[in-house]
Amino acid sequence: MSDRIKGIVGLNTTTYTITSQRIMVKTGLIGKDVEEIELLRVNDFSVAQSIPQRILGIGTLTVFSDDASSPQLLFHRIRQPQSVKDVLRQAVRNEKIANNISYREQI
Repeated sequence: MSDRIKGIVGLNTTTYTITSQRIMVKTGLIGKDVEEIELLRVNDFSVAQSIPQRILGIGTLTVFSDDASSPQLLFHRIRQPQSVKDVLRQAVRNEKIANNISYREQI
């Protein structure tokens, strides 16, 4: 299937899943693409919101990681992106502590 057709068919079929060990982004309706990042590989987060997005309570959350295939994972047009970021940050912290990996909050 061509990328153009995939883009049309895949419109609005993105699912974001956060588990205790990984973040998954599934896109597409017919042909599904799945990107995963282990929480242990996550380094940082960023939230971007334009003025209209702030009014609507949506934004883009970017997850930065050490994952070679997905160094950045974008959550587009999500509700309450700051709250989602906080949930993810806590999940990453918990997973690193559970695996005895040094966790430092950079201020």
